[in-house]
Amino acid sequence: EQEWFDLYGEVAATGNPARLERRAVALNRWFDIYAFKLGEPEDRRVAAIFSDTTHRKEAEDAIRKSEQRLQRMINIQGLGVLIFRDDGTLIDANDTMLSLTGRTREEVRSGELTWKFMTPPEWISDNERQLEHYKQTGTIGPYENEYLHANGTRSWMLFVGASLGDGTLVEYCVDIGDRKRAEMKVREQEQRFRTLVSQIQDYAIFMLDTEGRGTSWNEGVRRVLGFEEGDFVGRDVTGAIFTPEDVAARLPEAELETAARNGTADNDRWMQRKDGERFWASGITTALRDEQGELLGYMKVMRDHTERKMLEERLRDVADELAEANRRKDEFLATLAHEIRNPLAPIRTGLEFMRTSFRGEKLNVPVLEEVRSTMQRQTEHLVHLIEDLLDLSRITRGHIELRKRHFHLGGIIRNAVESCRPAIDEAQHELSVTVPDEPITLYADPHRLTQVISNLLNNAAKYTEPGGKIWLNASREGDDAIITVKDNGIGIPAEMQQQVFEMFTQVKGGRTESGLGIGLTLVKSLITLHEGRIDIESAGTNQGTSVTVTIPAVVEEGLADTVTETDEPIDISGLRVLVVDDTRAGVFLLRKMLEAHGCEIEEAYDGEQAVQKANEFRPDAIVMDIGMPKVDGHEAARRIRVEPWSNETMMIALTGWGQDEDKRRTEEAGFNHHLVKPPDAEILRKLLARCKS
Repeated sequence: EQEWFDLYGEVAATGNPARLERRAVALNRWFDIYAFKLGEPEDRRVAAIFSDTTHRKEAEDAIRKSEQRLQRMINIQGLGVLIFRDDGTLIDANDTMLSLTGRTREEVRSGELTWKFMTPPEWISDNERQLEHYKQTGTIGPYENEYLHANGTRSWMLFVGASLGDGTLVEYCVDIGDRKRAEMKVREQEQRFRTLVSQIQDYAIFMLDTEGRGTSWNEGVRRVLGFEEGDFVGRDVTGAIFTPEDVAARLPEAELETAARNGTADNDRWMQRKDGERFWASGITTALRDEQGELLGYMKVMRDHTERKMLEERLRDVADELAEANRRKDEFLATLAHEIRNPLAPIRTGLEFMRTSFRGEKLNVPVLEEVRSTMQRQTEHLVHLIEDLLDLSRITRGHIELRKRHFHLGGIIRNAVESCRPAIDEAQHELSVTVPDEPITLYADPHRLTQVISNLLNNAAKYTEPGGKIWLNASREGDDAIITVKDNGIGIPAEMQQQVFEMFTQVKGGRTESGLGIGLTLVKSLITLHEGRIDIESAGTNQGTSVTVTIPAVVEEGLADTVTETDEPIDISGLRVLVVDDTRAGVFLLRKMLEAHGCEIEEAYDGEQAVQKANEFRPDAIVMDIGMPKVDGHEAARRIRVEPWSNETMMIALTGWGQDEDKRRTEEAGFNHHLVKPPDAEILRKLLARCKS
């Protein structure tokens, strides 16, 4: 080798020995060459000793490669390595660890640093336990704690280590700060969620395992379901909160299966609390799965919506009621139109007959009287129809006023029978009336009770075939008066026997289709106002009907007034009467009727004329409408009443307005009486007759 010859030349020239270790390429061997000079200085001979170092060099090379591999291993990116003595002094660290801790290699190798320099105070005792474990087992970790950076900041690391066998140990470290921060964020979120859930009181929010057992609880579970946490967690919740019938139908299992299959399942249904009370639960069940899709359990959220459910049901009922009321209203309006047209037809026909009769040379007086009588009955029927409607309206609004006094029951029964006799005779019914000889005294409104009995008799006549029988019985039982109207007519189907008291309800199949279906409603209302009751019985279709009215009777006798009216003639001849109405036809007919009874009449067609004519005519009585142009009847009456001469004048309001408020206003204006159109001619004559007394 050239290097060898160079070595020899250097030794020969200088005389100084020299060494050289080189590899003999041709021999593939390593040699250690020691060269020195032989003889005197002038001698150029050089001797060389060759030592074969191949085995040593191979061993050193192997060691070097091993160290290089180790260095590469410990310098793996992201993996920190620390080497300690048993006493905790740091010996070495790899680049990653130096970067993680902010230390230099010189600091680490100085022998002045121990693990305590890089450990927060609160973690020292934990690390000491790890070292004690290492001394006993030769291994350390894995464990997690915080390490101090040289700048004072902290970082979470995962440690695992083992003994190197020469009084030293190695620890491998991984920075897990990102994971720890993520975990802490998740825990904080979970804690906030748990805090939020635990404080929610209106919603029951809880977890279930795959078998339906409770695994969590919140305050809402106590409020909604009545369970304390100890009674709830670990319990088969589904079996406890579902109703027995739902449990028997396996609905709890079906709900969980649906949630597992579809992800969620609605659970709006009746459920029960711990004490068995039922409530309407509205909520949802959600399946919980891990990243691999394995079912972990369920989350259930529910709320008590019983009030909403009841409100919805009530709204549906109200909607049904409104729909039914609307249907009955339409039916009522159609019936009302029919009922009004029925009496108007003979009235109109009778008027036409009278018109043609008066054109002839000879008048058939008996026939005219029969026509007049028919027209009067039809007019009274119309008045009765309107009065019933008004009475029902007053009762509904609570504005009806009973005018009670003492009287005998027998008197109003005779009056009621007399008023219904035409309808009964027309149908050729056989009427049997039974009234006890001993008087039954009542303290009630005789007009209203007459109205009640008349309605019952008219109903019996309507729903009994021609030639049928009607029984009217009165009796006393203890402190009560009992009035029973019975017939052998078409009867009432069982399903209708409670509905007949509802407004606009009629039993189909009557002898006539007349009536508005308000008679029994009015009767029941009037009897209730008298603190009585009404009962109806029927064995069914074609089995007849029996209606019984029970009202309190009076124990003391000798208190009753007479109810029957005397038939003494009414004399109003010679009275001076001012008739005021903006309807000329009304004035004309009323004038002719009063003149036929001997009255002297003056006319006015508005309030201003009424005041002027009254001051000129100074009548004994004024019959005046209210709703008139220019000046209405109230103002006209007030102007007339300021005149001294009017103190002796009777003022009668004749108007279409008949409510209690209307009567109060006419009284305040100065009227003595209030009559509703069309007036009863006999009542009007009786009032006018008082002017002569």
